[in-house]
Amino acid sequence: MKVVYQRPSYGIKSAFRDPVTGRKRRHTLFRIINLLLLQISGLLKLNYCLGYPAYLNIEPTNHCNLTCPFCASGWGSGKRQKGSMPLALFKKAIDEISRFTYKVSLYNLGEPFLHNDIFEMINYASKKNISVSLATNGILLDQPRMIRLLDSGCEDLIFSLDAATSETYGKLRQGGDFQKLKENIAYLLRLRSQAGKLIPKVAANFIVTRENESEMADFQKLGESLGVDICSFSLLWKQDLGDSLHEKQTRELLPVSRPEFNRYQNAAARKKSCAWAWKKAVINWDGNVVACCYDYNSLEVMGNIYAEPFKSIWNNRKFRRLRRVVKQDRRDSLLCSQCPSL
Repeated sequence: MKVVYQRPSYGIKSAFRDPVTGRKRRHTLFRIINLLLLQISGLLKLNYCLGYPAYLNIEPTNHCNLTCPFCASGWGSGKRQKGSMPLALFKKAIDEISRFTYKVSLYNLGEPFLHNDIFEMINYASKKNISVSLATNGILLDQPRMIRLLDSGCEDLIFSLDAATSETYGKLRQGGDFQKLKENIAYLLRLRSQAGKLIPKVAANFIVTRENESEMADFQKLGESLGVDICSFSLLWKQDLGDSLHEKQTRELLPVSRPEFNRYQNAAARKKSCAWAWKKAVINWDGNVVACCYDYNSLEVMGNIYAEPFKSIWNNRKFRRLRRVVKQDRRDSLLCSQCPSL
């Protein structure tokens, strides 16, 4: 079992293998050229990006079946309308990005398995030679869904556990069932083994908070006992961009005894560059394109793929201004000025 901490190192090897999963990149000549153009654009901090994003988050839905205290969607404190992306719109997006995009993560806010067409989405992207990643709370994964998942082409499946005990899980994943989740993970891995399949790679994820920071070692043992491929630890980000009382309460969940897992610790010393502006983007369920996943309330919408092609949005006036702000003074952007990775 591999143990992964957020912000893995990206050296020369990452050009050939994903630094988290170790999986080989899906190179084509066009994608390699596009990657080089992205690297040049990022290094030179060009306002007009010469390449197109190699990675995208596409949100199937922002509905959720849990009410987690650190999530704007589940807690009900988000300001975006709830909905699900039509399959036709998803296919339109995939058709536009498939030449240059290596990987699509089918999540932002919400639970992907609440979308009726989630397996068709995975399969469609996979057939376009795009690697597909999914993050789930795992509660809705019954046997029929597991069988369809194993045949869908999904390469990476991330289960959100965030705890090593039922008590802690109940505080952080409200509405979930810790025992059922563990059983679902173990059963999926058995089905994968019986089918002789190697994918999806299964990761158990742990967002480090004040409630669970004492359980990190036990969580790793739990991952080993379940037989997951990867145990990953990630950082909590407090959701107060929407100026909501519920969102500001997430500050109380920031870890104390493990300050290295507090993304706001010594924030002034963090790098001020941002790869998202040149390499990544998010397409929400309603077609709105935002620059990064921290913009969960769509405060700065770059464009909408209903109205125009993604390529046109990627270098429009708003995106060019954002890149200029990122390299000059991030305080000029409501989103970037409060970014936890500042």
